[in-house]
Amino acid sequence: MPRMAARVEESYKQRMREIAAGYRQKYPWQDNLGMLEGLGAKLRFVKLEGQDGAYDPEHNVVFLNPKSTPERQRFTLAHEISHALLLQSDDLLSDIHDSYEGEALEDAIEILCNVGASAMLISKAMLERVTSRGLSGASVYRLMLEAEVSASVAMVSLSEYTDQAALFALCVRPSRERGNQKTPEDLLRGLEKPGGVEQDTRSRLEVRFAPSSRSMVYTLAHGTPIPPEHPIQKAL
Repeated sequence: MPRMAARVEESYKQRMREIAAGYRQKYPWQDNLGMLEGLGAKLRFVKLEGQDGAYDPEHNVVFLNPKSTPERQRFTLAHEISHALLLQSDDLLSDIHDSYEGEALEDAIEILCNVGASAMLISKAMLERVTSRGLSGASVYRLMLEAEVSASVAMVSLSEYTDQAALFALCVRPSRERGNQKTPEDLLRGLEKPGGVEQDTRSRLEVRFAPSSRSMVYTLAHGTPIPPEHPIQKAL
């Protein structure tokens, strides 16, 4: 009986990682066009409402939104390539269809394509390097630089890689207070400097995104306010 895909089975994720990593190993690339070599696909930039990208299997074309950031475009391209690889993997695709249906199936496919994109862009060697001195906010920033990915992608990759009980939190000001706020990347960059980023006591933070490792029992919901006295306020 198909079930809702609140979480995709780890065995499916691992198979997707292996497929994506195998593609990267067989077709190493230096730029976005090189990423498509193994598919023989074309790349088109098209304004997409509410979407970062799409893959047209009939015409073998990947579409990217030109308004997205370079990091987002790169991850989206890897995500769409993962869609193509999943379509070519009859066994995994069949197992997913046996396990999920309807919206749960769509969610499972999207999750697996995100897993594939991360495996394409972030190698195990990268993860080992950035965590060689322990897991920290600086690990997130170093991975962002080395893999050329966003903070959220780096956090998810580290949360799935680590055996530690870890909870990552990407915090921002509420939209009505943002104004000239520092971006999450600015805040993470400050962790590389002695003393970290100077805290703006006039601002308050809320959780935008909070992935956790498999062994972490706690979670943080989107929009959770961070109390002014919380240690994270001083850390940022």
